[in-house]
Amino acid sequence: MHIIFLCRGTNTVSLRSAISRHRRNPVLHYMAIICAKYLRAYDNQFNWDINTNGESYFARSVLESIPGVVFDVGANVGTYTSMCLSISDATAVHSFEISPPTFVTLKQACANIQNARLNCFGLGAVNQEIKIYHARDSTDRTSILPVADGFKREVLESKIRTGDAYMTENRIEKISILKIDAEGADLNVLLGFSDAFDSNRIAAVQFEHGEPDIESRTLLKDKLYFLHSKKLRTFRLFPNCLEEIKQYDYSIEDFRGSNYVALTNTTAEFLARQIS
Repeated sequence: MHIIFLCRGTNTVSLRSAISRHRRNPVLHYMAIICAKYLRAYDNQFNWDINTNGESYFARSVLESIPGVVFDVGANVGTYTSMCLSISDATAVHSFEISPPTFVTLKQACANIQNARLNCFGLGAVNQEIKIYHARDSTDRTSILPVADGFKREVLESKIRTGDAYMTENRIEKISILKIDAEGADLNVLLGFSDAFDSNRIAAVQFEHGEPDIESRTLLKDKLYFLHSKKLRTFRLFPNCLEEIKQYDYSIEDFRGSNYVALTNTTAEFLARQIS
């Protein structure tokens, strides 16, 4: 009855006001919760399962068109590394894990996997020694930032190198996929590949944007502007398609965890069927 009353004879502005005034109504409150959950699912947010959130789909699509080397920055326990190396078109995966304790687990998980190059350091904007905040009970939450999310952390020593320096030292000419999951430091990782982007040596990028970026004071705008300055096209990642972000708008600024990708024009042409 309340809902029928609110919707009858009202324009959009007054309807919004009426809904807000009745926010304590149990029915409307329950509807708001259901709608919020629906929208999170619709927008592919807070889904970190690589087999259902589009990460596996994206990796296979790119590697089928552009076989080659994958960089897994923020490898954690090796789930993404293992997935990529199950794709025959991945010639090698260079994995980077900044937490020494987590690196031990990564090394054990990838012990019998060929073509996995494991590195116990992170990538960033500059070469440096650094303190990290290791989350023992949820290693995927380890960060260079003291994130206040309720998980206990211990401070450890680690180091960071730039992607450009690593590519030069290891004579890596081109990267097919640069995957970044650096818990609020994704922009720093991108900055460390500036020369590689300028020379068109990275075909595709996948990165996250979410709650840890609040701690690093990084907007989605910052990441998109950097990538656009390097002549890459940016997209939201969904389970079976890519939705292009042609121009930044305040309405897309959102810290509810999502995956994004960036492609060179050539890579975008290869993946044209997946782009909406």
